[in-house]
Amino acid sequence: MEYIESSKYYSDDDSDQDLWLLLTHTRYAVFRAREKELQRYGVSPEQVGLLFVVQALGPKATPAAISRHIIRQPHTVSALVDRMAKRGLVKKVKDLDRKNLVRVVMTEKGKKLLTDMSLKAFMDETASESPAPGGGSVSSYIGALGAALGTMVANLSAHKRGWDDRWEEFSAWAEKGKDIQNKLLFLVEEDLCSECVIQRGLRFEQGCAARLREAEQVRERKSPASQPWQALGRG
Repeated sequence: MEYIESSKYYSDDDSDQDLWLLLTHTRYAVFRAREKELQRYGVSPEQVGLLFVVQALGPKATPAAISRHIIRQPHTVSALVDRMAKRGLVKKVKDLDRKNLVRVVMTEKGKKLLTDMSLKAFMDETASESPAPGGGSVSSYIGALGAALGTMVANLSAHKRGWDDRWEEFSAWAEKGKDIQNKLLFLVEEDLCSECVIQRGLRFEQGCAARLREAEQVRERKSPASQPWQALGRG
C-alpha cells in the first residue's frame, strides 16, 4: 500500500480494495454533510431516519420491522429507540393482543420535529439554489397532501348523519388514505436522500477520479507488465 500525499489517499495493488476505500470515504462525506444539516434540529441522521420509518409503518412499527427497513441489527435499533424515548421523540407501547410484542409510536414532540423539518424547511429548501428537493420530492409531497384530503373526506363521511350503515366502508377508505399518505411522505425523504447522494457524489467525483488515476499510475509502476521486455511485446 502506498500513501499519495497529494490526495491524502492510500492506494493498494488491489483495485477492489481501492474501490472499497473510495466508497467508504464517500459514505463518510455524505453522512457528515447530512449530520451538519440536522444540527439545527438537535437530532442525528439515524434518529431522523427512524422517525420517518415509524411514520411510514404506522401501527406496524416494531423494532424488528424497523431494523429490516434501516438495515441495522435489532439490538442496535432497540438501543436507538430507547435513547429517542428518553428524549420524548418516540414511545414503546405493548400490543394489547400480543403482550410480548412492542410497537414504536411517535410522540407529539417527534411529530412536531418532522413537521418543522417537512414544511417550512422543505419550502425554503425548494426555493433555494439547492437542486434538492426537486420534482420527485415535491410531487410526492403534493400527492401526500391529496391523500390527506381524501382521508379527511372519508373520516367526515364515516360520521355523517344518515350514513351510519356505511361507517365501516368509509373507515376502511380512511385507513387506506392514511397508508398512502405515509408511504408518499416516506418517498419524499427517500428522494431527498437519493438526490443529496447524487449531487454530493458529483461534486466528489472529480476528487475520486483524480485518486483513481493516481492509484492506476501506482499500479502501473508496480506491475510486472511495465518491465521493458514486456512493454516491447505490446508494440
